[in-house]
Amino acid sequence: WIGLRETAPNTNIYYWSTSETKFSHTNYFCSGQPAHKYNYYFQEYDQCIGLYIQSNASSCLNDSTCENVAPFICELFFRLKM
Repeated sequence: WIGLRETAPNTNIYYWSTSETKFSHTNYFCSGQPAHKYNYYFQEYDQCIGLYIQSNASSCLNDSTCENVAPFICELFFRLKM
């Protein structure tokens, strides 16, 4: 699986988290956000985002300009408070 984990409580800033050991955080981007970071208020909105791999040094900021973009809905990782 692949998903997002919040960097700190109540920050609404997430980073990629996955069970795949070969996963490279630095090569995955979320709808034009900085590498392995995604700033979004999930509590207020529901959005289908784009997950893509940047295969070259150029910056691809819009999903529509990425040839290898794929529709992707992030799965959030929640740490339950006991």
